[in-house]
Amino acid sequence: MSIATRKALRIGIAATMATGLALTATPAASAATSFAGSFDWQADFKLLLKSRLWNQNTGSTKITSYANCSTDPGLTSYAIELWKDEFFDKSYGNVSYQCDSAREYTWNNLPAGTYYFMIAKRDGNAIHASGTTYYP
Repeated sequence: MSIATRKALRIGIAATMATGLALTATPAASAATSFAGSFDWQADFKLLLKSRLWNQNTGSTKITSYANCSTDPGLTSYAIELWKDEFFDKSYGNVSYQCDSAREYTWNNLPAGTYYFMIAKRDGNAIHASGTTYYP
């Protein structure tokens, strides 16, 4: 995705779709998991949605997710891509999550900085997803 397209999505599409995103802060995860913070999220979206920004230390970020895709019977998966918010945003890769199934994925060895994730699917039918993001 080009820089211009990404910036347009950040300003335009993400802003209009963000009305379906509810983010709430939760207490930090236990020390045994090495996550210093977390937040729960919910999203009703059709194509693409950007999460809120968060600041984290060096370490691993884990995103758990479950999406109810019953309103889109042909859809079997959706993707979550982790981004570092910089002048030229840097992707740390996307991961496929299966519809109607809980999954978690951990991105390891991340530098300190400000991050967000994009959740996307291939068509324009609305689905509901929710999950938790854990970060160092």
